[in-house]
Amino acid sequence: MKALNYKKRRKQIFIFWLFFSLLLAVLFACSFSTLKTADKGIALLKDKKARYDEVFKRQAEFNFQLDEIHKMLYSLKNKRRNPGEHKQMQKLITDNREKLEKEIDTNHTEGKDHILYLEFASQISDIQSVMDIYQKEEDKRRHNIEQLEKCKEKYIEVSKQKIK
Repeated sequence: MKALNYKKRRKQIFIFWLFFSLLLAVLFACSFSTLKTADKGIALLKDKKARYDEVFKRQAEFNFQLDEIHKMLYSLKNKRRNPGEHKQMQKLITDNREKLEKEIDTNHTEGKDHILYLEFASQISDIQSVMDIYQKEEDKRRHNIEQLEKCKEKYIEVSKQKIK
């Protein structure tokens, strides 16, 4: 015995399986695209992490070099030095600064990762030129004080001779 609505039921079952298959295909396609996007995202994150690690490593090296330069500048400013020692210390600082600038020029990739360090290097150069000017003025002052002392001693001698 066959049901009267057999053809209608078969048609509805076929439509159900068609929509169900279509739904499964859409779900599979969405899942596949989600997993592909996730893989691309993970690869991008790994690349960025590697790049950031490299940038941070370079920045740490630059910070260490800047600390050494600052220590030398502090020593140059606070220690008494003769002109030859002053020039030698300035040369050491200049060599370290130029080495830092060269490393930044050869290693920076996009140009914006280490701009701050180039600015620091230019500031150090400005500080060195100001310290040179101060050193020259201090030498002139010291020379003038020595000459004044000699004049004072000479004046005292001359005044003693006049009194005798």
